[in-house]
Amino acid sequence: MTTAATGSNPELTQEARQGLGKAALIVALLAVVLMVVFFFSLRQNIATINNQVKGVTGAEEAVQTMQGKVDAMESQVADLDEQVQSLNQAMDKVEGLPEETRRVVYESMMDEMAQKANMLGQQLDGAAKEKLAEVNKILEELKKDL
Repeated sequence: MTTAATGSNPELTQEARQGLGKAALIVALLAVVLMVVFFFSLRQNIATINNQVKGVTGAEEAVQTMQGKVDAMESQVADLDEQVQSLNQAMDKVEGLPEETRRVVYESMMDEMAQKANMLGQQLDGAAKEKLAEVNKILEELKKDL
């Protein structure tokens, strides 16, 4: 054995070389097989990641679509707010109508009294005419105060 270990037997060395060559060939083949397995495994992982990225892209498009819908809804809410404000203004006008109507009726009554006083003033003379002129002035002041 000592001669085989020292390398003095050429046949044993040849056998050892052949054994080592076979082992190296087997290791090389295993390395190639492992590389093929790793290649297909990585390829599968890349395909999975690609699908996930496509899913994220689809989700981003859905978010953008939803954002567009939210913007449209905000616009519609703003339009509704404007319509509510215009309705409130119209209601304020309607609520103010009795006062406006009362004011118009009072003005027309005062105009009628002023016309009657003028007619009387044309038929009368002297102190009565002056008093009717004062009544007309008072009626004009009342009209301005309304």
